[in-house]
Amino acid sequence: MNIVQRIVQKPRSIAAREWLFQIHLYTGLIAGLYAVLISVTGSALVFQPQFRDWQDREFTEVAGSGPHISVGQALAAVQKAHPDFHIMSIRPPATMNSPFRISAQHMGGNEFFINPFTGVIIGQGHTRKDFVSWLQQLHFNLLSGKTGRLVNGVGGLMLVLLSATGLVIWWPGVAGFWRAMNINWRARWERVNYDIHSSIGFFTLAFTLVISLTGAYYAWPEQTKDLVSRFSPMRQRAVAPRLPARPKGRDVPVDLLVENARKAVPGAWVSMIMLSHGAGQPVKVTLMNGGAREYQNSNYVYLDPWTGDVVRVDAVSTRSAGDAIVAWIGPLHFGTFGGGTPLYVLWMLLGLSPAVLGVSGILMWWNRVAVKQLRKFRAAKPVLTTHSVGELEQVPR
Repeated sequence: MNIVQRIVQKPRSIAAREWLFQIHLYTGLIAGLYAVLISVTGSALVFQPQFRDWQDREFTEVAGSGPHISVGQALAAVQKAHPDFHIMSIRPPATMNSPFRISAQHMGGNEFFINPFTGVIIGQGHTRKDFVSWLQQLHFNLLSGKTGRLVNGVGGLMLVLLSATGLVIWWPGVAGFWRAMNINWRARWERVNYDIHSSIGFFTLAFTLVISLTGAYYAWPEQTKDLVSRFSPMRQRAVAPRLPARPKGRDVPVDLLVENARKAVPGAWVSMIMLSHGAGQPVKVTLMNGGAREYQNSNYVYLDPWTGDVVRVDAVSTRSAGDAIVAWIGPLHFGTFGGGTPLYVLWMLLGLSPAVLGVSGILMWWNRVAVKQLRKFRAAKPVLTTHSVGELEQVPR
């Protein structure tokens, strides 16, 4: 029987499987609790944008009908009411009855909600420091800033390693393939736990790989882009073009900038206008081809605020393969690439799978290894040994 036949029919006879098991075991023990934490917090945040809209529900749904005011009129309303505020960005209505949302800086972050039919300021929000914000910081940065973000990157790569080694260990051979995908709910709890770990690990493998790799990206975004560029040069980088210094106070009307941006990407709708905040910085207009959170469909138009000329267009239609890969990272991680509420629910449920695998894996180790070591410790001086695949696989049936 050659090596291929052994892999297909008798994978447990291959010595490399034992080495991979050791890697899987100890990586799992190190990353198990991390997987539970990042999984539960990630699933809890899937509906965070909808929850924020619910918190601002008295402002986010506006009664009325008729034509909308222009972006310039909405901007003028805020500038007139708060001339000392520095306007950062403008989000036009995504639907007929949603408001303009204008972000401004003045002793902290502020957001103004503008009635799209009358131009009246109907509400003002502030940067929140509540449980949801704390949960975001816990998930993204482990409450530790850049250090936590790097730890998250390492954790994501560890989950990738667990997925790869887990698949090799799980493979039972052709004869046991269907059995390995089932859960025997009538067996003892140890066996049920083993089956849960095995079957859920298999069925959520693709999701875990995607969510782990895309999560690791946020720890090293520029390094990832450089790596992607080695295979497919990226033409659309996030760095905005620099412009010559211009005299202050002579910017063209924002409505002209929006009109020029629309002409540059026909058929797309304007989702955000980032205004210029310093000498040499262009205005950045984001136009979407799809839904409000389908960021893989974002087009970016950079304009000179002094002349209104288009400086650069990063359109979906002109992306390289590398550009497309990077554009899809966020939507794949957050489940915003289309499908609406059903997809968000699916992503929330699938997001809990690393937690299930972490808990079930620790229970397997505790039941089949730790308990035996404790018994040996009570009977005699403990001896440090490695653990074989069989110790965890020989569970009661």
